[in-house]
Amino acid sequence: MRVGGKFVRNIDKPEAGYYLRRLVRGGPWVPAAIFHDDRGWWAEVMGNVLGDPDPDPLKAEGVMTTWLTSQQEPITEKAYRARIRELRQPGAPAIDKKVDLNELPPPF
Repeated sequence: MRVGGKFVRNIDKPEAGYYLRRLVRGGPWVPAAIFHDDRGWWAEVMGNVLGDPDPDPLKAEGVMTTWLTSQQEPITEKAYRARIRELRQPGAPAIDKKVDLNELPPPF
């Protein structure tokens, strides 16, 4: 929800959308999504569904974890899909390991 142009998050009320979160401390930003429809709430990470939909977001696997640990600003679906493609490329960092900056190739 936006208030005065700034995104404000109510921590106990998740909102459906696309986000970036880390699976491990110091790891890469991984695309995650929260969905809500007539079947209930569910979450995806890297396009993979985390569990069955549940009418209660607190009981739906991954929904609250994604909501509480993601970057505050949501991203677009296009950015979500692009980040999935980027992280599935050969040489991309492992999504479940801390990024070691000493092992990355130079940026130039």
